[in-house]
Amino acid sequence: MMVPISLLILFVLLSPSPALAVQVHGGMEGLMVHLMGHFLFLGAICFILFYLSRRPLGRGRGWRLFCWSMILFLLWNLDTMANHLILAALEEQDVMLKGFFLRHYISSPLTPLKWAYYLTSFDHLLCVPAVALLALSMREFVKEGVDREPQDGEVLH
Repeated sequence: MMVPISLLILFVLLSPSPALAVQVHGGMEGLMVHLMGHFLFLGAICFILFYLSRRPLGRGRGWRLFCWSMILFLLWNLDTMANHLILAALEEQDVMLKGFFLRHYISSPLTPLKWAYYLTSFDHLLCVPAVALLALSMREFVKEGVDREPQDGEVLH
């Protein structure tokens, strides 16, 4: 019985298919729900930054990296929301999908709105550093927790 299960697992692992993990939102209602998600994320980041400015939880390198990652996530959210709204304002023939999944081409003539769409499409230049800074801040938090001595009555695991 063990051999057929192993063969089945081996077959599934060796015959991958595209995951298509990016969901394309249909119609205006899909865009609105997607923008609401960005807005909620933006609100959460603003709350975290406001709370940390009023009651800082620490002063070390980890907290500085964490705050910078939140600022970059805030800018990424604003950029991405602008990109979505600009795309909705463009005509269907202004942005074409060709070839590889989600590869966009902008048709000529280039207008200011098309340039704005193009420039806001580089959102990964904000998101990737934000994720990297968040990961570095988490590493610093772990280091600080390991190096720290327990306070009165506190148990460190």
